[in-house]
Amino acid sequence: TPNDRIDFDNSTANIDVVQHFVQGIPPTTGTSFYVTYDTALAWQAQILDKLSISGNSVVLAFDEDQDITTEIIEGFESATAPNEDLTNSGSGLFIEQSIIQVDNTTIESESSSTNTTEGFYSGEFSHQQSIRVQFVKEFTPARDWSTFDSFNYDVKCTATTHGAVKLYFTDSSGNKSPDFTVLDADETTDDANNSFEFRTIDLTTIPFANDIKSFVIYSDDHTTEFVYFLDNINIQRALLLPEEGTLKVRYSSGASVIFSTLEWTSTEPPGTELEVRARAANGSVLLNRATYTGFLNSGDAINLEGTDLEIEITFLPDSDRLPPGPSLQSLRILILTDAEIDGFSIDTPDEFARGTSENTVISSGAIQLKTPIYVDSIYYMLHNTMNQGTISNDGTFQSGSEPTILGTQDSPIAPNQVFKAVEDSSAQVSKNFCDPRSVRRQIDRSFIIADTFNDRVVQYDEDANLLSGVGSINYEANTLFPLAASVDIRTGILYIVWSK
Repeated sequence: TPNDRIDFDNSTANIDVVQHFVQGIPPTTGTSFYVTYDTALAWQAQILDKLSISGNSVVLAFDEDQDITTEIIEGFESATAPNEDLTNSGSGLFIEQSIIQVDNTTIESESSSTNTTEGFYSGEFSHQQSIRVQFVKEFTPARDWSTFDSFNYDVKCTATTHGAVKLYFTDSSGNKSPDFTVLDADETTDDANNSFEFRTIDLTTIPFANDIKSFVIYSDDHTTEFVYFLDNINIQRALLLPEEGTLKVRYSSGASVIFSTLEWTSTEPPGTELEVRARAANGSVLLNRATYTGFLNSGDAINLEGTDLEIEITFLPDSDRLPPGPSLQSLRILILTDAEIDGFSIDTPDEFARGTSENTVISSGAIQLKTPIYVDSIYYMLHNTMNQGTISNDGTFQSGSEPTILGTQDSPIAPNQVFKAVEDSSAQVSKNFCDPRSVRRQIDRSFIIADTFNDRVVQYDEDANLLSGVGSINYEANTLFPLAASVDIRTGILYIVWSK
């Protein structure tokens, strides 16, 4: 066969036109692995358009170009004067009701000889009754709130002793929603904003949001005299969802691989949809020139070869663009490669010791945190010593019995102290810190101390060993004497700093 008619590029054999033979290509040993996206951190690293991250899922973001729709349910602006009665005996905004919850009030005959004075019987009177005081806002006809998302109100309470205040909704059939808390027992509201706090109730949790006949505010505490205020009761429709949102996931392998299959986990309410397609290229700059696959189903094989993969996922809401829209919980890519995975094992003390250790202790083939482990400790300088303190559970600082980490005799002699000893004609040179102003504990459990009047910054480990330091000398003297010395152990040279 003429050479120009041989398809060398696509042939699955080794064709040698010099030696005139065709040889099969031996199979290569490869491996496969998965790349998974299922956390908020993973999604944040991708390209999101009109999407947001909720928990560990990707969802459609509300369309910020749309206005929020708010409908006032009760603003109390129909009142014409202060202290006007707004209940059924007044303007009738709310219906006031006292409901007997438990009624054990009875009068019964009693025949016990110890409970009668004359004849065979006496009257036994029992006073046991539980009353609920409630205010009802009733709608005629019933309201349809199914397209609204939240029931909102402002509440204020400065009384420190009172029972809980609850709220629930009813439908035309008398069904009740779960109770929602307006005020917890003995709760006071924040004094900001004239002591009013904004509260909201999720209307999507109410099964009969399309048939709201009333809402009821009640408290079972009818003995404590307390006052609370409500204002600006409204319902609100959240922003509409956008017409579509797009997520682009890009993965780069650094070497040519086969992107085999795509799998994902999603929630798609009726009328919503996720459209997924992919493309691959040898280099991220070439992705824009590559052609997308058709729309895929989870688990489909794509078998794209290249170094870089781009997955485009389009989020489509329903025709009304109302929540909930589709959500994506996880995405997984199966990648095939010709490379072999190999490694080594580190499991003996000798092997662990070859690494760089920080705040750890190697023992019996295991690595453990170095003890003691201090949590929420405070370090401070006092009377030329470094001390450790802790904060108790009630938030107060415990002082008086803390250990001294570095004492008054732990410091190497500072040049300033040498000058002082010479000036005082003293045979003793102080090894103390001199009015240190601050200390900082480092992550490696060492301490950096600003030794103020010794004109130096020094670093110590937990065992009071000097690790490093930097300082200066501000004194002048007419007497010649050594201030500091250092030996270079590599050269054997002794370096001495003199006073003049």
